[in-house]
Amino acid sequence: MSDHAATIQRAAMLVGLVFLLVGIAGFIPGITTNLYDGLDFAGHDGDAELLGVFQVSVLHNIVHLLFGVAGLTLARTISGSRAFLVGGGAIYLVLWIYGLVTDHDSDANFIPVNSADDWLHFALGVGMIGLGLALSRTHHPRPATGHM
Repeated sequence: MSDHAATIQRAAMLVGLVFLLVGIAGFIPGITTNLYDGLDFAGHDGDAELLGVFQVSVLHNIVHLLFGVAGLTLARTISGSRAFLVGGGAIYLVLWIYGLVTDHDSDANFIPVNSADDWLHFALGVGMIGLGLALSRTHHPRPATGHM
């Protein structure tokens, strides 16, 4: 990324980096409680929790890692950065609704999520969309120059 990178690109890179770190942290004992006994691949039966609060599974951690890679990859361009922030934020709002309507003890809770995850997903969704829209407005592309 050049010195002239748009603020939205830096924001997308930062958000992507945070997702990567969270995905990695989900596999680190001490940061994730009950890691050895409670980390399932997927499903609501595991009791591993990131920071002792957010329910995680191997699948959940992989999703965070993939979001991180997507963020870092899409941060290479202004349009990709906006797509990551707004599109990723929309995905997190869908996950928030999913968490609200899904019984956390049912098989439908395969990600898995708990109430803390639900409200974090809401905050991430609103925050990412807000960043994507607000920072899109601050970027004014230069008009193309050329000879006719």
